[in-house]
Amino acid sequence: MKRTFEVPPSQAESSPPSTPTPSPRELPKWFELRSFQYDGRVFVVSLPGLCLALALSGELLLGVVVTGGLIIHFMQSGGARRRAVLAFLFVFIAAQVSTIYSALPLVWESIYHIITILLLNMSVVLTGGWVLLHFEEFLKEEPSLAEIIELSLFTIFPTVSVAVFTCILAMVTWSHYIPYSVIIHGFLVLRLFVTPSPPSFRKRNMGSYSDVFVLGHAEVSLLLILYISAPVEIFIILNVWDLLSLITILELLLLFTLPCFLMTLLEIRTWSDRYGIPHRYIVWSRWAFGLASLFFGWILLSQTQDSLLVHWLSVTILGNVLLGWTATQKGQIGHMFKMLCSLAVLCIYVLAVHYSIPWHLTLPSVNLSIVGFGLTMNALLSVACFLACSAGNRRLCTTLLIAFMAGMVYNELYLSEQKMYSILLMSCTSVISTYLLVRLLSAGIIFWYGVWVGSAVHASKLPFFIGLLTGRPADTSRFVGVPVVAFTLAVTKLLFFEYQKEISNNSALCYVVSVLASLLLCFHSLIEPLSYMLFDNSLTVVQTVCFIVALTGTVCLKLSVQHLHHVAIAHRVNLLCLAASGLAFILQPSSALDWHAFSRWLTLLAGTLVAAAILGIVSANQSLFAVFFQSVIVGLASGAEASDVLFAMPSKLTLLQYTLSCTPCAFILLSLWANFTAKRAVRKQPLLKPVVFFLAIVASVTYITELSQKAGANFSLLEDFRTPCLRLYCATSLLLSFALRLYCFLIQSTDPFGFSPNKVSTISNVFTILAYLLACLNCPLQPWEIWNSGCALLLLNLQQDPEILTSLAPKRRTGIVLGACLFGIYSSTVLHSDLLVTGISLLAFFEALLLLATLPVFVTFVQHQVISDHVLNVELVVFLTPLNALFFLVGSSFTSWLLSCVGLSAGIWMLVEKISIKDL
Repeated sequence: MKRTFEVPPSQAESSPPSTPTPSPRELPKWFELRSFQYDGRVFVVSLPGLCLALALSGELLLGVVVTGGLIIHFMQSGGARRRAVLAFLFVFIAAQVSTIYSALPLVWESIYHIITILLLNMSVVLTGGWVLLHFEEFLKEEPSLAEIIELSLFTIFPTVSVAVFTCILAMVTWSHYIPYSVIIHGFLVLRLFVTPSPPSFRKRNMGSYSDVFVLGHAEVSLLLILYISAPVEIFIILNVWDLLSLITILELLLLFTLPCFLMTLLEIRTWSDRYGIPHRYIVWSRWAFGLASLFFGWILLSQTQDSLLVHWLSVTILGNVLLGWTATQKGQIGHMFKMLCSLAVLCIYVLAVHYSIPWHLTLPSVNLSIVGFGLTMNALLSVACFLACSAGNRRLCTTLLIAFMAGMVYNELYLSEQKMYSILLMSCTSVISTYLLVRLLSAGIIFWYGVWVGSAVHASKLPFFIGLLTGRPADTSRFVGVPVVAFTLAVTKLLFFEYQKEISNNSALCYVVSVLASLLLCFHSLIEPLSYMLFDNSLTVVQTVCFIVALTGTVCLKLSVQHLHHVAIAHRVNLLCLAASGLAFILQPSSALDWHAFSRWLTLLAGTLVAAAILGIVSANQSLFAVFFQSVIVGLASGAEASDVLFAMPSKLTLLQYTLSCTPCAFILLSLWANFTAKRAVRKQPLLKPVVFFLAIVASVTYITELSQKAGANFSLLEDFRTPCLRLYCATSLLLSFALRLYCFLIQSTDPFGFSPNKVSTISNVFTILAYLLACLNCPLQPWEIWNSGCALLLLNLQQDPEILTSLAPKRRTGIVLGACLFGIYSSTVLHSDLLVTGISLLAFFEALLLLATLPVFVTFVQHQVISDHVLNVELVVFLTPLNALFFLVGSSFTSWLLSCVGLSAGIWMLVEKISIKDL
């Protein structure tokens, strides 16, 4: 016989309907859940916007990003991935608002800076979209939006990046350089994004062009047209009144032919094949536009510059082009041509250097022989690099290239020291050199350490750039950038840890020591100017140490997260260093021997201990003595800070009382945290009642002491019962109420059928009621009905207490809430009456009689709500309810008018409930 499992009808009808579990959203067929593949490219185009936002916002943006990043990290680590996405949106909005708020003063300098602010806002928005692509929950929920964001990063973000860099250049230098900046920066950006790249979130088996690559033909065409036309349009706008002059026409032709030539150097063969353009046309266009750019540039320079180097420029470029052509030739004849062309180019370099240096001038601080020797050695090294590259010797080519970069940077720093070199030209050579190194590495011509060391050498120019941004004179010593190079080498070593999943403890320790040592060495050249740029003042000794520790921790954060999985505590220790350094930076404890400095150090120690407990560095299975020791330190720090806030000159007795008040509060919080995070199953709090009782005794003694000190001849019932300690106990009660309620919620959610924290929830309710009663007493706002409404809301949100409210029906619990609210409004009306405020008068006498006459209405209303079989006295309600309307005539405060409305409403509601329509 077949067995069935059908539920009986009565049981099926009585059981509540089951709530369906939400099924995960089905992903589209074309979507493949992967990480974003182009972080390096997007990071490059986000740098101008990030640098400008950091220069404008400074510590405000840093605080928002660091705090929000830590919160998001804890949410991601704790499994709350959906809430992490929501938290990121709030952090992103806060960062965007702080950036715009900090950039608004630019409008007062020039109305055109509105365009800069809009572009900066677009850069921040696109950077936020880039970060959003790293949340897996967002990719699962919005796959189509993720693809749109990726397309925007490839189309809109490069254009915005070039525009932001142009605005920065317009603010710090001459506007004549803007079109050339657009050409150079635009070419570097297009070199990254126009290259055919497969989508990050689309499956590879799709056949159409839009599915194979991120950018389609239309997007590539739009970017190329914008790249060619933008420099010409900007130049026309800047020189609209001089368009008919010969120099302007020559420069306009150069600005048209140069981007066309650079466009042919991009990887656009897929795009040209799609439109049926043969590749040979691209090659012919490259030669035509290149020669035209060379011709127009040579004429323009010869007309505007008097240097002899201009006449050698065209010959040098043609010689290099010929030298590059000979590199593709093979055989004995090809090698012979290669050697001859190399010697010819070297001779051209030497002659150009010799004829361009003004040997006839006598400069007191410049040795022209050193300048000529350095430039000649650079020319020799460049030709040697070419020969080593053509011979296929990667190691020799890498070594010579590093030597060439070092010599070039040394010459630039030497000329800058003598005020004979442009900082703008220094930045251009740095960007072009880094691009050249990356291209040589991708082509397999040099080794990875060539890019590492070669690009780090250019970091020695950072003090000059920071001095330009801050407006302060930079150290012009030639060797000031050596520690900066060491720091850059130490930081960029992280990029080469990517090939190692795990690194040894000794390697990690050596890396941390190298970063810290390089930071200490480059303090005067990098840290001090950078701190002045961010914080607009010089740092103290404590701030300097905290800043260095924070930078070291930030650099090593990636190391501890990704490469030290075998050391579980490394990541948490890193976060503890960041938290402690940030707290010390805010508190700024000094070395003075006074109580204020001692309290700052106590606060720093207490904050570090609390952070260590939250991060799990301190063991959760520690003894009660260890918890008590931590509580004493936290209580000392909290009591000292509270006494400093509430008193100008706190006495020793006040410090002792406030410390004794904060210590049990800290003990309760730390013991709750240790008990919840411990692995043992016992979760009771045996010491909770004694500690709360001790806190109540200390609070009573403190309040009586302060009240006795405050009492005098002119004692006021309304004002003199408020003492400073009530503010402390209001905050303490609210904090303990929240902590105990959260502890009960976590215990019941993790183990619903285990330990039931009834006593804890009762104490939490008591602290909640005490917190808002103290808030009502200490509230500086008048009238009190604002706190009365808050009182009602808090009471309604209390959970059903298992000991106090378990025997009450829902109606009775509502009656208790209404009674508390009515008591607050009635007592406020009494305290604000004319009889207690101004004295005896006729209106005050009538108001007092009215308060006594209407009191039975409120008492009857509360009794009717609380007592289930209450017999309503209809005659009493009928005769006394209309008296509440007289408060509008004799009432002396807004609270009395509120009491009148409540009394009328309560009386009418009781009469309507008691007397039916049929009786009427």
